[in-house]
Amino acid sequence: MQSGDNAAGGGNGGNLTLVSHYVKEQSFKNEGGPAGLAFKRQVDLGCDLVTRRADDGHHEVEIKLRANSREGGASGFVLELTYAGLFRLQNIPADAVQSALLVDAPTALFPHLRDIAADTIQKGGLPPLNLDTFDFAALYRADTGKEPARNIAVASAITAQPALQPEIHKLFPTSIYGAPLGVSLHAELEAACLKLAAEDEAGRAWSRDGLRGGYTSYASIYDLPSRAPVFAALVENLGRHIAAFARAVEFDMQGRRFVLDSIWVNVLQEAGSHPAHIHPHSAISGTYYVSVPPGGAALYFEDPRTGLMMSAPPRAKTARPENRDVVAMRPKAGNLFLWESWLRHGVEPHGGKSPRISISFNYKVEGTVKNALA
Repeated sequence: MQSGDNAAGGGNGGNLTLVSHYVKEQSFKNEGGPAGLAFKRQVDLGCDLVTRRADDGHHEVEIKLRANSREGGASGFVLELTYAGLFRLQNIPADAVQSALLVDAPTALFPHLRDIAADTIQKGGLPPLNLDTFDFAALYRADTGKEPARNIAVASAITAQPALQPEIHKLFPTSIYGAPLGVSLHAELEAACLKLAAEDEAGRAWSRDGLRGGYTSYASIYDLPSRAPVFAALVENLGRHIAAFARAVEFDMQGRRFVLDSIWVNVLQEAGSHPAHIHPHSAISGTYYVSVPPGGAALYFEDPRTGLMMSAPPRAKTARPENRDVVAMRPKAGNLFLWESWLRHGVEPHGGKSPRISISFNYKVEGTVKNALA
């Protein structure tokens, strides 16, 4: 877009000048909360254009955007945004006015709409939505069967400082892997976990002192896969997820492999929680969620750099997830989360009336490095 009124007169097809632009209507609803942060979301987009004559020399053009995300089978967010601009038309032939209003005008408005949409979703606590530029010329051809008018000079009468365009380098990411397990085991696992909790006297005794409100087999049972076939089936299905996570974070295994180091059952009762901790003798840790009732406790992760931040100010309450000090993820039954074992994590107080049942595990690296220097 050219800048300033002095751009008028530069196009043989007439001149279209953006006089002002503004939000007319906006609504946003975060229906999924933070649970969708670990999953790839699907976003359905809709866009409508509305034009009207404001006076003899000016037209208003509206872009009506609707973005509706889904995470698995559940709703994520719904954004409805109407963004408008007032345009002055000068010396545009009558047969080119429609094209100017439906192609050139929304193309000039779209970058402003895109910025507001991304900012709104971020402030809603979700990763930003990066909209590709709509091809309004293609939409015009599809609707009218005609080619857009050419040589219309588009200008802006709005004086503004050039926008900063810094390059932000995001280094040292903390990766959380989230996916459905891929097989339906949680019904059998729920029965097996509750049976284990009822029979494991040593585990119940340890849990009274070592866990805040519930049961864990962490300190009492070390052969879980041999206790019931369904536990062995779970471990068999974990392997491909461990491999996928290792590829995603680009581990160089050098001929070594991941092996299961430990696996244990957790049954959290109402108001039960688990303080933040790490697993220092492992490489990958994770949890599979067997049963998560309404009000089920969230899994939270702490920024591993917190102790080094010294005089840094606190993060805004509306900060994007990657900029927060603590991020909570609210799992559903059948969800699997993986993370590197050095990452501090814990469980918030459980608000459900029935137990929240999960199975946690650690994987370590085993084997000899190939091609090691002698």
